[in-house]
Amino acid sequence: MSQKGFQALGVDVWDGDASGVKRYFVDPTGTTYPVLLKGSRVGSQYGVDRDVYMVVDQDGIVRYLSPGGLGQRYNEMAVTSAIRSLLASDSDAAQSASDFDGNGEVGFDDFFLFAAAFGGRDEKFDLNRSGAVDFDDFFLFAADFGKKARG
Repeated sequence: MSQKGFQALGVDVWDGDASGVKRYFVDPTGTTYPVLLKGSRVGSQYGVDRDVYMVVDQDGIVRYLSPGGLGQRYNEMAVTSAIRSLLASDSDAAQSASDFDGNGEVGFDDFFLFAAAFGGRDEKFDLNRSGAVDFDDFFLFAADFGKKARG
């Protein structure tokens, strides 16, 4: 990503060596950003250990945490969507796909609309474009909750 002020980092919570991280993570996922080694201590601060993908914002708040079992957790689209959501927002406002009712802010009316669509396939509520309205979308919605749209 080339946006000013943005830095993506990976954290190896397996505490592997550089060649192992390259072989088992960097190469298979096509990662192009720096991966910090020996990061189990960082992972433990977030209550995660191995095989978890997460997006943490500049304030240390988890904006995406991968669900599912081992080997099913890498969802490039969900990770990318969470990152894009953060990049599109600033500290004061966000133009958000989560403003389902179009009133300029992401509030309880949007939550009720989202809740009614949860478990379905309505593209309007499928924020990560995975084909289903699920918990990945809920986490993206939650990250936008309370924000006002740019005017």
